[in-house]
Amino acid sequence: MKTVIIVALLIMLVVGGYVAYTFWNQKKSEGVSGDNCGADCTELYAAESLIKLTAQGSLLGWEGACAGTKDCTLSMNPNLSVIARFAPRQKTSKESFIDNFNREDSSTLGKGWQEISGDFFVYGNALQNSALSGNHIAITPLDAPNQELEASFASMGNREDPAYGFILRYQDTENYYLLYRQVGSSPELRISKVIQGKETVIYSELVQNPSMDIYYVMKAGVTDSTITFTTLGRQISVKDSTFPNGVSGVFIRVGQSVKQHSIDDFSARQI
Repeated sequence: MKTVIIVALLIMLVVGGYVAYTFWNQKKSEGVSGDNCGADCTELYAAESLIKLTAQGSLLGWEGACAGTKDCTLSMNPNLSVIARFAPRQKTSKESFIDNFNREDSSTLGKGWQEISGDFFVYGNALQNSALSGNHIAITPLDAPNQELEASFASMGNREDPAYGFILRYQDTENYYLLYRQVGSSPELRISKVIQGKETVIYSELVQNPSMDIYYVMKAGVTDSTITFTTLGRQISVKDSTFPNGVSGVFIRVGQSVKQHSIDDFSARQI
């Protein structure tokens, strides 16, 4: 089984008369040529500074200056190296993925879901976000370039400006399409793309806020370069070819006044 490897090195420099170190990272897959460290390869730190390494994904374990499978804190000193080994994301040959969440309450999603950020749980035969502010993202195992998604959503509090919807063509934690309904003071339907962690809205339209605590259906789709988002008789569409393929998923964003919002009767199918 191939694993994804992150290699981190600390390189000593003299900056402005004091000793500092550059933290450099490299990403590659075993058996695959070429490297990719993303948009941010290096950071400069003063000597003896403490840095915390947090693995995102299925970490198999640290090697070198770190050990185990939890977060690792390093002191910026010379001649240190760290390797993080990750299990590759499993692909599926299935043509569809369906989950109605009709199972016992659980903090573990099961059914092949992978939680990427934030925290979801199954409660009352629905998927809900936990009481944490920020983005909550979970992806399915369905990996296909062209997909149609559908799910029922319910807002449990419009005043907190929540947002919720779908992920399409997910590449990694910093690169994917985002289709969602922004609720609250500026209610909109939005199609965005996240590149290197920065969200850019490609297209948006004003809509009314939904009724609270009432489920309604939203749909998303991507065929070649055409991306569509539909709810309650409104559809928006754009053309974009930034990401040619990838897996799909769901998304909830909440602010400081955290409410648990709900997703139910999710389906994704290859087209």
